[in-house]
Amino acid sequence: MKVFNLVALALAATACFTGTAMAQQKAGSALVKAYVQFEKGKPMNIALEPKQDGTKFFYIDKGTEQVMGADAAKCDLFYIQTPVDFAAAAKTYAGNDFDAARKQLAACKEKYKAYVGLPGNPCTKSAVLELECAIRQMKWNEVKELVASFPNPGALEFNDKALYEVAKIMGNVSDDPGALEAIKGAVETAKADKYINSSQYGWLMYALGRAYAAQIPADQLEGTIAEAKVADANLAIDTLCQAAVCSHGAQMEIPVDAMKRTMKLLWAMPGVKEYVAQANNMDVNKWNAAPYNFRDAVALAYLIKNVYAPETQDGTIDRLAKFHVNTLEGKEKPQAEPKSEE
Repeated sequence: MKVFNLVALALAATACFTGTAMAQQKAGSALVKAYVQFEKGKPMNIALEPKQDGTKFFYIDKGTEQVMGADAAKCDLFYIQTPVDFAAAAKTYAGNDFDAARKQLAACKEKYKAYVGLPGNPCTKSAVLELECAIRQMKWNEVKELVASFPNPGALEFNDKALYEVAKIMGNVSDDPGALEAIKGAVETAKADKYINSSQYGWLMYALGRAYAAQIPADQLEGTIAEAKVADANLAIDTLCQAAVCSHGAQMEIPVDAMKRTMKLLWAMPGVKEYVAQANNMDVNKWNAAPYNFRDAVALAYLIKNVYAPETQDGTIDRLAKFHVNTLEGKEKPQAEPKSEE
């Protein structure tokens, strides 16, 4: 380790981490702070200087001012305090400003890359959020690039590892009909991971649903799906609906896109467009007589337009949403049964 790195480290440790910006610039890398308890010792705050092998790190012993080496895996307690710039990037991401968040996260990933071997390090945390951000943006080529350049993926554990494995598949999302078998195999393997959460499972179903939908020629999606392709269409519809339900929550980018694609498939199913001629002045009787696929397409269009994505500019959604009928409107609400007195 260079002498001026040791000077910067000592300054940070002995000054309770106040340090100076100039000292850190001279060090050539950002120091991180950690809370550590060694075997039979007391918990202590230290400033870390990375050592590029596994979970080992350097620190200044406050009693002797000596540079000491230790292994985070052998500490009774070890965690890295959240750097201010990573906290700011995470806040930007939470505010759904994806472009700005990715720039901040990429900067943190680079700034703290020397600590990538340590548990809870800000480099890995930044890389995970950056990857999740790209998935929510549905920029599949960029997801693939981030997976390929991910720092030290072998050290990931639990949900972060599951996210990384799912991202490998999301980086290959496409409308290429020839990708179906590869996607199916990869999804089946990934589903076996017990740490996959519901959102990640929904992302897998989205990738698979896209692959099923790709089996239907574009001209049929714009017109009417041929009977020979109805089975593929139903598989795509069912799988995309699973994607919408499983990943439904605060992060609605993929669920809404899944609903839009499902609506388009339903709209192209045999007999649906033909019913539109009978759907003028829609009422409950016409609604009940309509094909199931027509009603499902209309219901999805209505939800997208009025609940999930009212900002969507889509002529088909606007047209179908107008056919929606509330079959309970005008009916009396059922009266609650009186409680029996015992």
